[in-house]
Amino acid sequence: MMDVLQLQLKHLITTLLCVSFVLLFSSLNHQAIAADDETPAKLIEVIILDDNNIDEFNHQITNDYLSIRNKLFKHYGKFKGTEGWYGFIHYRNNTWTPLYIEKKDYYMATLEQNQQFLQAQAITPLFRVFDNLIYIGIDLKNSLSKHDPELMKKAYTDAAKDQKVVAKIRKKISP
Repeated sequence: MMDVLQLQLKHLITTLLCVSFVLLFSSLNHQAIAADDETPAKLIEVIILDDNNIDEFNHQITNDYLSIRNKLFKHYGKFKGTEGWYGFIHYRNNTWTPLYIEKKDYYMATLEQNQQFLQAQAITPLFRVFDNLIYIGIDLKNSLSKHDPELMKKAYTDAAKDQKVVAKIRKKISP
């Protein structure tokens, strides 16, 4: 009889320990999630634009646009026509998109901060072009994953259209 009671007591202790660990880890997990929710938004320092720095800013945004766009198309070309198209998707999702988002956030914050000044400037369409680049990337990704040449054509057409906007604005400010 004593052995049965000892066995039941061990079983009860084991069960209590297991329940305690589950509750402890559950509590820690909720605390970690709460800490993530309380993380303040990242502040983005932006330039205050004026007549003295608008041309330099124009060069910066167009150079960033062209650099990011060229990286996207370079890697697309590298994987297009191969069975390794997931390499492009991996690149786009894990390397290109974070870089793009960082730059886009900066330029959108700059646009917001300088809205009044930029209303009279010719570079305002650059912000739309920069914003549109994510959709070109999505079309390229989907053209490979879905084997859809129409999406590829759309991406190239949109990129060419945006390139004309960039070239037109760059020409206006070139010395």
